[in-house]
Amino acid sequence: MSNQPKLEVVSSTNEKQEIRKRSAEFLEKKLEARREEVSNKAYPVKGGLATAKALREFIKTEAQWKFTESLGIIEAERVLSEQVALLEKKEVAEMELGALTIEALYYFLTKEEGKGLAKAVRYVNNLLRPVNEALTSSKADREEINQMEKDLATLQEAVHQRVGFDGEDSIVAEIEKELQEEMEKKINNDE
Repeated sequence: MSNQPKLEVVSSTNEKQEIRKRSAEFLEKKLEARREEVSNKAYPVKGGLATAKALREFIKTEAQWKFTESLGIIEAERVLSEQVALLEKKEVAEMELGALTIEALYYFLTKEEGKGLAKAVRYVNNLLRPVNEALTSSKADREEINQMEKDLATLQEAVHQRVGFDGEDSIVAEIEKELQEEMEKKINNDE
């Protein structure tokens, strides 16, 4: 009889291992889908045509660059020119930019210097604030992806190390619980 409880522990451990493997596979697929979604996502930049033109003019005439940063200037100007054209033709209501363009614009804006209140107000209202708001949205998506990557690594390590019930890490348990709930919802919605 003393062997029977040991078999239950092994069975429970194997079951736990399978749950973790399924959770890791589910999270990996979810992460891939989210990465793809974010890589193609365009973020709204408030301010309409006036902001689009101000950003394009800034990139064309004022943005400071060194060496390969020139490639960022060229690409940002191309994207902004396309956005200006779309806004002028009223094909879009507001400017939308990809994360890479937003990050490049923000980078070049951080290097800007000026004098006087009037220039500061124009800079903040027409350039910095609209780009910063879009950057905040982009960063939130990137932080979500980073957290998913950390959770996946934690789960994969738990699968690899075959952590059992006794030594189970509470973080792994929390990740598994969230994923199990999400997987159950997905199964219920698919039925």
